[in-house]
Amino acid sequence: MLSPDPTRSPSGSSAAAEEGQPSASNAPADDAAAAMSRPASARVINSAMQQRLNLDHIDIRMKNELYLRQHPEIRHILDYFVTQVLVQQPEDIGGYALELFSDQALREKVEKHSSECQQLDASELDDEA
Repeated sequence: MLSPDPTRSPSGSSAAAEEGQPSASNAPADDAAAAMSRPASARVINSAMQQRLNLDHIDIRMKNELYLRQHPEIRHILDYFVTQVLVQQPEDIGGYALELFSDQALREKVEKHSSECQQLDASELDDEA
């Protein structure tokens, strides 16, 4: 059996609310200072704040997607890196990444890898036709 919550009165309301003290549930939602003074586990955002966060999240994703479309070399570099990690399977991926991205010939290697991938994609399309 659950033991009774000492902060609740028999009527079910919190003792703080009955004493006229604001509880976490009736604290002003738009008072950011009050929200920040509560522990992280007790912080709650209201629907307007959540909507703003959602819109900001969408805006960031759209800007990131636009940037990636304007710079396709990023996808080529990441594809090359992932391919090399899977082929080499290094124990220290961070050290391997440092070495790989410090390579003076990285541009040529990425361009060669991208060209090979495009040729493979083209040959697969020819095989399907």
